Amino acid sequence: MGFSVRKSVSVGPFRFNLSKSGIGASVGIPGLRIGTGRPRGNYVHAGMGGFYYRSTLSSPKPPLRPAAAPSGGVSIPADPHGNVVMHEIESGSVLDMVPESAATLLAEINSKHSMITLSSVAMVIGAMVVAGTFFAGLRDLATMLAVVAVFAVIGARYIDKIRRSVVLFYDFEPDLLVRYQGFVDAFERLRGSNAIWHVAAEGNDNNWKRNAGATRIQNRSAIQFSLSSPPVVKSNIDVPTIPVGKQVLHFFPDRLLVVDSSKVGAVEYTDLGLDAHPIRFVEDGRVPSDAKIIGHTWRHPNKNGGPDRRFSNNVQLPVCAYEEMHFSSKSGLNELIQVSVEGRMGPFVSELRRLVSPGVASKRSNPSMFGSDGPVI
Repeated sequence: MGFSVRKSVSVGPFRFNLSKSGIGASVGIPGLRIGTGRPRGNYVHAGMGGFYYRSTLSSPKPPLRPAAAPSGGVSIPADPHGNVVMHEIESGSVLDMVPESAATLLAEINSKHSMITLSSVAMVIGAMVVAGTFFAGLRDLATMLAVVAVFAVIGARYIDKIRRSVVLFYDFEPDLLVRYQGFVDAFERLRGSNAIWHVAAEGNDNNWKRNAGATRIQNRSAIQFSLSSPPVVKSNIDVPTIPVGKQVLHFFPDRLLVVDSSKVGAVEYTDLGLDAHPIRFVEDGRVPSDAKIIGHTWRHPNKNGGPDRRFSNNVQLPVCAYEEMHFSSKSGLNELIQVSVEGRMGPFVSELRRLVSPGVASKRSNPSMFGSDGPVI
C-alpha cells in the first residue's frame, strides 16, 4: 500500500473535506448532504517554513506535566539464559511526552482515547439482562432480548466511532510533500525486510561457552510495520507505524505519536534520538530469506572456535548480518528494533533527518541527536 493524501475523511455520517480555505464538513446521505458551519476538526498546514495549526476546538490548553528522568530499566528474570541478567528496554510513561506545541491536540486525542465505549456498556448490560431472563425460565423473551441487544451493540459501536474520533487533516506544500514521501518510501523499503523484531530486553553474557560465543543475549518478538493511524485519529494520510511492545509509534509529518492502551504522547523529531548500526547475530531460529550469513559458530564453542564435545546437543549455528535501531528521547522513549537485512535503516534515518532539516523543523532543539553508526558485535 503506497502513500497518498486524501481530500476527504468520513466519520460515520459526517464527511470532512479539505479545500484551499481549510476544512469543510457535511452530514447526511450520498446525494443529500447538509453543510455544517464549524466542524470539529484539526487542520495542519505543512510547509518548508514549518507547521501551522488551526482547530475548531475551544478547550483550554492543559497544563504540561513535568518530564521525569527516564528510567534506567528494570531487571527481569531470564530463566532461558541461565545467569544472564536481562534489562528491559521499555519507554517511560507517554504522559511525559507532551511537547508544548502539541498539548491542545494531545489533550483532545487523550480525551477520546480514554472514553468508555458505549458498545462495551451495551454488551455487558445486554448479557446480564438476557442471562437473567433466560435463567428465570423466560426463554422466548430471552431470545427476543438477545436480538435487541445485538442491534443495540451495533448501534453503540456506530455512535462510538463518531464520538471517539479526532479528525486530523494535513495540507502539504509541494516541497514538504516530496520530503515526507521520501521518508515513507524509505520506511516501505525497511518494511520489506523478511523479518523484523522488537527487542524487549537484553543483557551482557559472560558465559560465552553456553551461548554460542555471543556477548549479548536478547529477548525479542516478531513485529509487522504498517501504514496506519492511531485508533481514534481519522486522518487524510496513513503514516509509518511501528509496534514496540506496550507502545505503538506513529510517524506523522510534524511529530512522532506514541500510543499505549490508555494514553497518547508525542515526541518532536528534533528531540528524537536514532542510533542505527549493523550487528552480528547468532541465529538459533529460522534464518530469514534476505539475511546474509557471514559465518558459523557452535552452540557450545571452544576457545579455538571448534565444538566443545562435552555437550551432546552441540549444533552449528549461522552468524547473520542484521541491523538494529534504537529510538530514544529525553522524555523517556526507549525502544529497540532489529531487521534481517543490512542497508535499509540508514536511508530511513537520512530521510527523517531531511524531513526535519532547518527549513522545516521547529527551532526548539538541535537535530544532531540523530546517530547512524555504532559498534558491531
